[in-house]
Amino acid sequence: MTAKPTDINKIFASNADQNNIEDPDSGGVDKYQLGWIDEKPPYETFNYILNKSDRMLSHINEYGV
Repeated sequence: MTAKPTDINKIFASNADQNNIEDPDSGGVDKYQLGWIDEKPPYETFNYILNKSDRMLSHINEYGV
């Protein structure tokens, strides 16, 4: 039997400066529709995406779907 993970609710960039977490759509381009087009995303955008994913997964783990 495998061991139950203990750090499942760790949230990426939870203590980061909010200036380092930026919505990719804040610049006027709809990145959620277009996706990345042969470009390297800025670290603020990547922090935002990972932070948002971790917060949602944490919420689902705590409250269910």
